[in-house]
Amino acid sequence: MCRASHRETAVTLRELGWSDRFAAAYQPWESKIDIQPGRVAIEFNQIFRIYVDGGEIDAVTAGRLKHRARGRVELPAVGDWVALRKRPEEDRGVIVEVLPRRSAFTRRAAGEPTGEQVVAANVDVVFVVMGLDRDYNHRRLERYLLMARESGASPAIILTKPDLSSDLSSQLNDVTTLAGDVIVHVVNPKAGEGLDHVRRHLAPGRTAALLGSSGVGKSTIINRLVGEDVRRTQEVRAADSRGRHTTSHRELVVLPDGGLIIDTPGMPRRAAMRRQGRRRRRNGFSRSARQLPQGAGRARGAGAPAGGAGAEDEALGGGGAGGSSRSACGIGFGPDGYLD
Repeated sequence: MCRASHRETAVTLRELGWSDRFAAAYQPWESKIDIQPGRVAIEFNQIFRIYVDGGEIDAVTAGRLKHRARGRVELPAVGDWVALRKRPEEDRGVIVEVLPRRSAFTRRAAGEPTGEQVVAANVDVVFVVMGLDRDYNHRRLERYLLMARESGASPAIILTKPDLSSDLSSQLNDVTTLAGDVIVHVVNPKAGEGLDHVRRHLAPGRTAALLGSSGVGKSTIINRLVGEDVRRTQEVRAADSRGRHTTSHRELVVLPDGGLIIDTPGMPRRAAMRRQGRRRRRNGFSRSARQLPQGAGRARGAGAPAGGAGAEDEALGGGGAGGSSRSACGIGFGPDGYLD
């Protein structure tokens, strides 16, 4: 399995987001000399790469933990803090416990009509990413924004591909009206424009996740933040403006300047619609927009029109809950030059 960190120096638990909250939850394991805390960095075919204090280790889930889990949501996921037992006879460990999560973003598990799985755990901010090209869709953005809010993390919006927009001013007005008090960043990751606004969310120990459809440029954003190409690409699909969705696993990336970001597989659009429909039926909502405050959103970054909307605020908005290697997966490379 590949290395997860993209920093040259070893990463401490505090830099990974360890806090007094997790230390208290870990207390029952503190006295056990063969167990140590760690954070799940990569999940790939039921094998996990775990960050531990000053290093990384591969691990599997203990059979007892699997047996008592009532569903996939109770099994380890990327971003989870875990109690890890090191096997002395080999260079791998066993996950014996998942510590209580501060936040979690979930979606329906593949092949399980009623089951859900955790896509990203213990996230501070969820970046909802949408392209301003012909793939832009107001209702999909609304659904993603609601999903981000329900995760327990602070939402923020990243709009990519401003250079491909047919009516940038109109789209920004549409998004900022929908966003309400959620900050909107306009970013051109291919050109490296607007990323400083994104970096302001990513202090050491702070975790972000990217949520969006395939081909919107999530991996391009990560490549720019890391400062190198950390994602493999596959064939270009030139039929439309979307890269091919080939991400097969999730990964927690440690950024060189501090902060962590979780790259997730592109969210299928129909899956998002089904999820939204289930929530409406369960909660009696007639419109998901009732959950979203309307008002003056704030757009800033590459391509944001001058005159008010592009001004930088001190606050990032939202309260929120509390060398290199290539990834083992491939990412679709769109004809517009953006990775998924």
